[in-house]
Amino acid sequence: MITKQELREVLQKYRFEEKQIDRILNKKIKILLKNGNKDKIDTILQILLNNSISRELIEKCLTVLATGKAKEIEDIFKVLKDNEISKEAIERCLNVLATGKAKEIEDIFKVLKDNEISKEAIERCLNVLATGKAKEIEDIFKVLKDNEISKEAIERCLNVLATGKAKEIEDIFKVLKDNKISTDIIHNNLGFLLLNSLQEIQTIFTEGNVYLKRYMQLKGYYDKVISEAEIQEICKEKK
Repeated sequence: MITKQELREVLQKYRFEEKQIDRILNKKIKILLKNGNKDKIDTILQILLNNSISRELIEKCLTVLATGKAKEIEDIFKVLKDNEISKEAIERCLNVLATGKAKEIEDIFKVLKDNEISKEAIERCLNVLATGKAKEIEDIFKVLKDNEISKEAIERCLNVLATGKAKEIEDIFKVLKDNKISTDIIHNNLGFLLLNSLQEIQTIFTEGNVYLKRYMQLKGYYDKVISEAEIQEICKEKK
């Protein structure tokens, strides 16, 4: 544990402004105070500042002080630098330092590179490194490739790799195929389709007016002039 006074002393040591310190101490920092340790927080701050992470951004992501491990953070910085991830990208997702594991991140980079995912795409979604699992990501890539999803579409929605489950994604594709949803439409709606649960996707195609707008979008009816015959087809399919 760490007291508010001890936390103030550490922050003062690393030249945080008094108004910054007051803001930090007035936040909901129960977890930081409970899990924190003066010496560990001291070391983490030293590592962050040595890697040019600004005090302003540290203030906005206190999780890195509450749950981060100094040695792990140091190792993560090394992996990120070895893979040429910019400081700006790291600053946009400091959570990767708080929750990531250096070895897992290293393995994820290998999977992403093997699948030709660009550094720019990774930098836009470092969350895939913070919460993803290399083996699961590898399995997801296989499902996406089996369903002819392009690299470009995947790069626009890397969160699928961070939070998705290969088996559920495979089941979602089966529902889409059973309902004759085209590959082009899947590409254009990939984030929605794969970041929702299988049950939610199944519900789109059930009877009645639930998710009717989304149903029309996926079927290619929405946002265009449609014929009376097409309206009748929609009513028939949705009953």
